[in-house]
Amino acid sequence: MNLSLDPLWGRRTLVIGGVKSGKTRLACAFVEKVLAKREERVTVLDFAPDLYRGVGGKMILSDHPRLRYLTASITAPRLRGQNTAEVLSLAEGNRWRIETLLESYRAAPDPVLVINDATLYLHAGTAARLMEVAGAAATLLVNAYCGEDFREVFLSTREREELEIFMTFFERIVRMEGGRIVE
Repeated sequence: MNLSLDPLWGRRTLVIGGVKSGKTRLACAFVEKVLAKREERVTVLDFAPDLYRGVGGKMILSDHPRLRYLTASITAPRLRGQNTAEVLSLAEGNRWRIETLLESYRAAPDPVLVINDATLYLHAGTAARLMEVAGAAATLLVNAYCGEDFREVFLSTREREELEIFMTFFERIVRMEGGRIVE
């Protein structure tokens, strides 16, 4: 992916799109480009669930001394939960595990922060909490699901409401479709 750092550098950028729209691929390209062209340390907080039924999947990045990659075992609640109680339980478990990642970053923030699949936190966490932690970064790139790929459930409504709040935090919002920026 041919990506220019200039429009993203020193800004808060949110990348949104549906399943398989290219959000994670763009985030990976951004991290690799920063590590190749800049001197700053980069932290990646990867909230993506493990690949399941073609959805999700963690970022795949080169090992680099200036890269701190933090992730946890995350489950896709809408795909794995069999009923409302199970979906809620899975979302809360994700929130709890992601809080550990947020605290790790907050304890030692790097100037560049990339968050993959922020909406997994927004199922049970808040946009305010993400903004509080991410505000420490000089350059921020976050990707988040924003689409109609899942059946409408209460979790989708909460995710959308929190994402709308989160969007106000960003200077630039980029929409991905079919692996391309359609902004």
